[in-house]
Amino acid sequence: MILDLDQEYDNVKKVAPEYFRRVLAQLDAANTAARRKHRAVLDVPYGASSHERLDIFQAGSSGMPVQVFFHGGYWHSLDKRDFSFIADGLVPHDVTAVVVNFPQLPAVRMDAQIAACRRALLWVYDNIDNYGGDPQRLSVSGHSAGAHIAAMLLVDDAEQGTDARRPIVDRACLVSGIYDLNPIKRCFVNDTLQLSAEEVAKNSPVTMRPQGACALALVVGGDEGREYLRQTHDLARAWRNLEPHLSLSALEGENHFSLRVQFGDPDSKVIKLAVGSVPRY
Repeated sequence: MILDLDQEYDNVKKVAPEYFRRVLAQLDAANTAARRKHRAVLDVPYGASSHERLDIFQAGSSGMPVQVFFHGGYWHSLDKRDFSFIADGLVPHDVTAVVVNFPQLPAVRMDAQIAACRRALLWVYDNIDNYGGDPQRLSVSGHSAGAHIAAMLLVDDAEQGTDARRPIVDRACLVSGIYDLNPIKRCFVNDTLQLSAEEVAKNSPVTMRPQGACALALVVGGDEGREYLRQTHDLARAWRNLEPHLSLSALEGENHFSLRVQFGDPDSKVIKLAVGSVPRY
């Protein structure tokens, strides 16, 4: 069967319009409340660009584990302020949450976007102790395109042609991710991104080796469609022998946006996987 890639990757059209509007309103209110409720340090620069800023939601005064979150938006939209609600999921587990902004396509190319996110992670490693975090207990997470970015940060340096200093990540939770960019180049998303064949080859984690054996949780919703399920299963197969602590959770009844909501619920399956409080398999 030939898949309609525009349909497969148009997540908004997979859900009812009223549901989508309700979720956005719920998260908008949660974002505003989170910035007020938690001890937040906002718009901290980690690079020279005005787009290289991050928000820190502190879980404690010292020694707290840290999770760095990369947001979705198909690499070209949304903002860290749309994901402040992440703190509601992580801080109750005594995890400091860092939400990253980064330059977006097509103003920059994907290589530059990934490089900026590497700088963000390194900045956190070098500076998070000033905000009560422990750089030796560093994890990453991401949703949708943000899961792709987080996966790229796990790729072996040799694959990326860089020998830059990088922190050790001991846990990653990648939710609703895209790890093979080939179909993205062939669907409506590329009308905006304008990815080249070279960029696709250089930035598809499914064809690359991870740096090391961190605890890796891959999550996808059972209602996300064939392509999103394939993307996650393909990465699990590609990385399983190299990531002995890898788990894959295909959550029945969940869609692209319900999984996004789970990041703000400390009792959700996504957050429990992200912080390592459920058994791995």
